[in-house]
Amino acid sequence: MKRLFFIIGISTMLAGAVYGADVQSIALCVHPAVGGARIPEALVLNISRIDMLMPMWFDITDTGDVRPREGCAPPYDGYRALCTSNNVLLMPIMRNFKPAKFLADMSARTAAVDAVMNAVSSYRFDGILLDIEEITKADTASHVEFAEALGARMRSEKRTFAIAVNTRSRGEWDYTRLAAASDHLFCMFYDYAGPWKKVIAPTAPMRWKENPNDIERDLTSILASGVDAKKIIFGIAFYGIDFTLNDDGSMKQAALLYHDQIERAIAGRAVESGWDADYASTWVKYIDDKKQAHIVWREDVSAYAAKTAFARSNGIRSIGIWAVTKTGGADPAIWPLLPE
Repeated sequence: MKRLFFIIGISTMLAGAVYGADVQSIALCVHPAVGGARIPEALVLNISRIDMLMPMWFDITDTGDVRPREGCAPPYDGYRALCTSNNVLLMPIMRNFKPAKFLADMSARTAAVDAVMNAVSSYRFDGILLDIEEITKADTASHVEFAEALGARMRSEKRTFAIAVNTRSRGEWDYTRLAAASDHLFCMFYDYAGPWKKVIAPTAPMRWKENPNDIERDLTSILASGVDAKKIIFGIAFYGIDFTLNDDGSMKQAALLYHDQIERAIAGRAVESGWDADYASTWVKYIDDKKQAHIVWREDVSAYAAKTAFARSNGIRSIGIWAVTKTGGADPAIWPLLPE
């Protein structure tokens, strides 16, 4: 059976019978905190539901070197054996989150193409997810040139090449050329809110009237740029945000929490919960031991179903999820929705 393509991240920090013929394939990202040796139980139990596995294992340095992240050094034999025996593509994430210096240096970009291909060959990876973030308009041209050069090499060696992109572009992301340079464009429809932003909202709001960006408008913009929906991997978050509130209801602080962490935070407490149809997210309110009020916006099975339905209604058949963690990360009710 064709399956809806899921990419789920494994960080250093799913559409079965209900989708029927719409479903094509699935990819999973692995949180970097998991490392390169230990394989999470949730991954082992659900490997038959996955088509591509994307662990966050490597950094691309400013000089163009490719280095394993802390705790993510080889060997990767366990992951490779698991993927090979289940016909899953192993495509680690290679990232640079402060890329201005790297992108400005042509020699570093050239060196990085060679370094990426050497790593892919040496460790027998099936491809990669390139994750260059925090780019500015000054970086746009060099970012595209790097992606095009790397994409050409990946194609020549018959590897699968995906590129992660921020969906809240102000002109710094050239979606059209990046999609042309790659096999898949992993659109990260999350991180709209968080500890870095003094506003209380879900990480992945479908419609957010008070904000210039939301999933609905941003996907419309990306499709209008000429990107083929069949190339898009619709990125969804497994995590939510726990906001601690001031007495006036404003944000005091916030923390990103996965399903099991949220369940521990509210265990044994009186809680209120509900569904916001505009955001397409679930909220939970509780009081902690210090008598401080909290509201948690969580990406549970209801949020997952609403967002994957929206993706399908726009011709998208590939879903990416960030991320599976040491303890699973997801609402357990999501896993059975993934086709086997």
